[in-house]
Amino acid sequence: MAVAAPVQWQDCTEMLGIEAEYVPAGLECGTVEVPVDHAQPDADKTTVALTRMKATSGNARSTVFGNPGGPGNYALNFWQPRDNAPAPAGLYENHDLVAVQPRGLYGSNPLTCDIRAAGPVSVNQLHDACYGTDPAYMASFTTENAARDMDAVREALGLATIDYVGVSYGTAIGTDYATLFPERTGRFVLDSNTHPDWRWSEQAAQGAHAQEERVNDIFRWIADRDDYYGLGDTPLKVYYNWKWITDQEVGGAANLTPPPAESRDLPVELRDTQFEQPALDVINGTAPARARGEGLFRALTLQDLTNNAATGLFDATVGATYSEQAWPMLAHILKYYNDGGRIARVDYPTAAKIIQAKEGRAQVMR
Repeated sequence: MAVAAPVQWQDCTEMLGIEAEYVPAGLECGTVEVPVDHAQPDADKTTVALTRMKATSGNARSTVFGNPGGPGNYALNFWQPRDNAPAPAGLYENHDLVAVQPRGLYGSNPLTCDIRAAGPVSVNQLHDACYGTDPAYMASFTTENAARDMDAVREALGLATIDYVGVSYGTAIGTDYATLFPERTGRFVLDSNTHPDWRWSEQAAQGAHAQEERVNDIFRWIADRDDYYGLGDTPLKVYYNWKWITDQEVGGAANLTPPPAESRDLPVELRDTQFEQPALDVINGTAPARARGEGLFRALTLQDLTNNAATGLFDATVGATYSEQAWPMLAHILKYYNDGGRIARVDYPTAAKIIQAKEGRAQVMR
């Protein structure tokens, strides 16, 4: 087994590309050379970047590695102190904190892809462009290698074991590490875990399904409060008020299947008749295809937008799926625009202040 390369410590302003005033006090920056293929440790090499914040007490009880997930999220600022986000008592005082930037990202020999397209770029086009740059290197972008690179940093720092905090995809790196190196695994905190059998297409499909269900829950919540918000008394009616805004934000239909229609969405003449259920079956049965068709039309006709259409209200709606605490604010923003507010790429902090000032109170209605 090859001996791990030492850490090459560097000036953080140069490695991170930021001014000195923005570098957190005590932050250390460096790189470690690792094999492109860990099964061939003496063959081609690459480098991974790391940051470390040493225990302020000067006597660290352990070293805690961390990764924010993604895959592909920027990791080097994972331990950076954040305003109004207190860390567990004693974390910075009693532990060295290390973040390793996964290979291929900024600071860790980033892969540059030659993308030349006038319009939206498909996933396959992006893959082919990146793969053509350096096939062997891109093929090495695996979760297992992320775990092995982390272990190379552990060895370079002279540590017998590590503790770890992983979020979302970072939990996959953590579980791979614990599987590969159980004797070097200390205390691991894995938050918002990925499914061990869903890597990765199934994970994305299951996540999209769950997210769609949660968005429908939000529309139902708003519909149940129609006497206050006035956005519709069914999830589908709320959806169309939402769609009216997002269509203008992104220049076309966002990629979202509408919630199921129910009796109150039909003309009065069809309700409680023999035609009610067949009508609902047709509407709900064709909804996914209609949504896909609208999304495809937007992608083909609007050359300056991505296929995700994740801007403005759409992006805020996705964010609201993570916490019910965000639902009232989302409903108020919908109400604000449907009451005649200006349509634009939404500045949500400003919108929140407008709503609060208009209603003369700081708390939104639950």
